[in-house]
Amino acid sequence: MIFQNLRFTVYLFLLVQFPSQASHLMGGEITWRCQGTQYIFTLKLYRDCNGITQGANITMESNSPAGNIPMSRIEMNDLTPVGTGCPTCASPIGYQNAVQEHIFESAPITLNGIPPVGGWYFAYSDCCRNVNITNLGAAGSGSFTLRAIMYPYHGRNTNPCFDNSPQFSEPPQLAICAGDTMFYNANVTDAEQDSVVFEWAHPLDGSHYAATFNYLFAANYYFNNPLPDDTINPNNINATLDPKTGMLNFKSVTSGVYVIVIKTTAYKCGIKVSEIFREHPIALMSGCYLTPVVPYNGALNTAPRLLDVQGNSYFNFKSTITPGDSVDLPFYITEYEPVNQTPPLTFQQFSLTASGDEFGRNYTSSNTGCPYPPCAQILSFNSLPTNLLDTVQPITPLFFPLQAQFRFVWKTECGQIVSNPDCNDLSSEYRFVLRLTDNFCPSPSVSYSTLTFLLQDIDPGAVRMKCISRNTNGHIQLTFLPPSDVGVLDSVTRINGFNVYRSLNGLNGPYSFVDSVYGFTITNPDTVLTFTDTLTASFSGNASYFLATKAGCTNRDLSYSDTISYIHLSGTANAYGANISWNPHLQPYSSTSTGVYQIYREQPAGSGNWVNVVGIAGGNIYQDNLPNGQDTVRYYVSMEDSAGGPCISYSDTIQIAVSPSVMIEEIRHLNDIEIFPNPGNGWFTLRSNSGIHPNMTVRILDISGHQLRTFNQLASSPTGTVKINLQDFKSGLYFLQLEENGYQSLRKILMIELP
Repeated sequence: MIFQNLRFTVYLFLLVQFPSQASHLMGGEITWRCQGTQYIFTLKLYRDCNGITQGANITMESNSPAGNIPMSRIEMNDLTPVGTGCPTCASPIGYQNAVQEHIFESAPITLNGIPPVGGWYFAYSDCCRNVNITNLGAAGSGSFTLRAIMYPYHGRNTNPCFDNSPQFSEPPQLAICAGDTMFYNANVTDAEQDSVVFEWAHPLDGSHYAATFNYLFAANYYFNNPLPDDTINPNNINATLDPKTGMLNFKSVTSGVYVIVIKTTAYKCGIKVSEIFREHPIALMSGCYLTPVVPYNGALNTAPRLLDVQGNSYFNFKSTITPGDSVDLPFYITEYEPVNQTPPLTFQQFSLTASGDEFGRNYTSSNTGCPYPPCAQILSFNSLPTNLLDTVQPITPLFFPLQAQFRFVWKTECGQIVSNPDCNDLSSEYRFVLRLTDNFCPSPSVSYSTLTFLLQDIDPGAVRMKCISRNTNGHIQLTFLPPSDVGVLDSVTRINGFNVYRSLNGLNGPYSFVDSVYGFTITNPDTVLTFTDTLTASFSGNASYFLATKAGCTNRDLSYSDTISYIHLSGTANAYGANISWNPHLQPYSSTSTGVYQIYREQPAGSGNWVNVVGIAGGNIYQDNLPNGQDTVRYYVSMEDSAGGPCISYSDTIQIAVSPSVMIEEIRHLNDIEIFPNPGNGWFTLRSNSGIHPNMTVRILDISGHQLRTFNQLASSPTGTVKINLQDFKSGLYFLQLEENGYQSLRKILMIELP
């Protein structure tokens, strides 16, 4: 029995161990940050503890004005997993998960100039690559090159420093057990909240960056498919990389050592400003099996689980929240697997680590330790500091048995929306990564859970324009309602004011700022608000307005209302009385309006005898037949809206001298003209017993009075007819306006498209 156990142990050792090698570098990345007006560059190298030692000073090459940049080591960290029987960097015994992190930093550097279109590169090369790499061709014979690129932004000089590169909050996951399902997130952050995009990239070969080329992959592997896929083993789950979050997900039962390169590109206001390439291997270790004793039966070791209150696993949680929201997420950690291979069984323990720029000091402070307080916290269920995380440098993972619970707590405010004034951003994204690992050896199982929050300022929406008219002082007055409730946060609490913009040249502008509306009290979304334009008392033209909502954290113009125009009347006398037309005040009409323009006439002008002549729905042109001979009359039109109090939009008043009893020759001729067929399908015929006079003009108008087409110098046939072609017009109602020597006649025609 003793012999059998010994044989089993030796077999396991052979499965998980890889030959040592002389080369030592496994990966790394180059980043930079602003310190005052200057740049500090950081270069991280991940050293294989089985290889040769790493020197304390290196030189980074660059085509920037700084030239080659000397760097000194400022820190070394042992990334080797913790657990009984696991390797250490001091005693790696050939395991690929024995890794040491070396952090190098430059002195503060001034970069004076503008990067070229291709950018300034910052690179580091060394020889040679690990001979045990599975997915590269001729492994061990090529060179190792890290790089990062700084791009121009709007021709802006890089002196002073204005842009930090993306930073990695999580170290790379350098080894896992073959057969584990991995959800890994490097938790990339950007100090300016630039947008970041993730994609696969090529590892490079060459002794210095300017002469590098893409390293060749072994058969069945590619730069964008660098891990074992289902063509190698049907039990593998192909690797995917989320371009938005950087989440790497895969499962491989195929062991080996695989190099991956992930490029993180930062975009400032949609313009590429940097590319950071992180390269590292992932060692897929075999032999990670539990004891053959019931109930474990030699199953694959699995990572501790992070669960919500319903028992659901957390891997990639996303939520959109607004300033003022509080986040309070309870979590449970469970780990019930044995740590040893043979009885008597000792159960594994788990360790929790967390990363995220918005975590407070020691993960417990809401006021300090993060750039934009209030800070996120990890607390116990009774809101006290939890003992799950080591908070004293140097940080050492704390291990706990079986299960634990904690809460993720974060209070959000406007100050956490970090917006670039060039971008008009209304949101910031924050990401928190919770990392759980057990103490199973030789390679612990690890799980990553990512909490992503899009902190988005609420845009309550646009005001709802209702009415426009002149008050008794002749000033134009607007009546409107605030934005309707958006359902996420009541608009009543988020509106800071409205900016008013006006055009005195009609609907098409140009528009200029007039005034702001402040000091109102909104009790509900149907509160009636008004604005009076005191600068328009003497203006008689077509004034148009729109309002911009000033709201949320940024207090900027967010949403714009529909444009409302003062109703301006025009009119002429005709053979029967008068033709009047006007511009619509809103397009489309408010949903709470009647949709009907009421036409009022005073006859004779000045008598005070105003009569509601007719209501016009869906149009803004009318021919009024007067019953009482020669006279002077006045008109105005209006439309009511029930939601504005109610309110009524009024036009200006016009006066027209008419003589319907005098039937001069031009008027007789216009009135004698017949139009047929009506309805028609494209060709309409005009016929008159006296012929069509060549000085007559025919205009086609839509129901709003807009001119669509004009026909001039129409010569009639011997039969006194003229045809006009409207075959390209859509079905609907149109007006046909006849004009001769200043006199007009208006007819309706109906266009019907043939099937």
